Amino acid sequence: MLHFEGSSLFRHHLVCSILSKKPVTLTHLHDAAAMDYDSIDAHHPAASGIQDYEVNFLKFLTRVTSGSRMQLQQNNTSLVFEPGMILGGSFVHEVPTSRSVTYVIEAALLLLPFAKYDSKITFVGATQGREGDLDLSPDTLRTVTARWMQLFGVQCGIRLVRRGAAPGGGGAVELTVRAVRRLTSAVAKERGRVRRVRGIAYACRTAGDLPQRAATAAKGVLLQLLPDVYVVTDM
Repeated sequence: MLHFEGSSLFRHHLVCSILSKKPVTLTHLHDAAAMDYDSIDAHHPAASGIQDYEVNFLKFLTRVTSGSRMQLQQNNTSLVFEPGMILGGSFVHEVPTSRSVTYVIEAALLLLPFAKYDSKITFVGATQGREGDLDLSPDTLRTVTARWMQLFGVQCGIRLVRRGAAPGGGGAVELTVRAVRRLTSAVAKERGRVRRVRGIAYACRTAGDLPQRAATAAKGVLLQLLPDVYVVTDM
């Protein structure tokens, strides 16, 4: 059984455990006595034990896998995880507003291509979490991450149904992933030059002119560097 300490790579350890079919033990999860302030734990210095969004992620794993077993120990600062088979499926999963729905979607994108069935999952919660600098936006996953996955032969789609910021939440993102038998190889030969910039300025429950003002200000700076700049607004 593999053993890791700390919670900064909580999702990655569990995802790799499922993909490799190797059980794993995680210790010192948000343990105040052994907290590393250089990691993501520094954002929750008063927390002790597994957090609500991590418990929610474990619930998600039980819904997309069959046979996974987990046990919390030592005042919820230690987790023993035995992976099961990835099934996928269609359902609605609610994510606590302490983190964005992309906290779970990022991990789902790594697991669902290897599921037994195609998946169509709607994630409900905050599209912009309280810790806004920790999670990618749904727009980044849709325009960047999904396109990178398509280079490896993974057919996936991310649709932003509605926006919703923490703490109220109310947002929804629909994720569809086709199961694949094998990945195709992709080679990035050269970096290339930046030829154009595309962006999205959005806001939730604010004055309608704020996204437009943000888009105008961003374009004013970017147009000094290259001519092909286009920023859309969304409410």
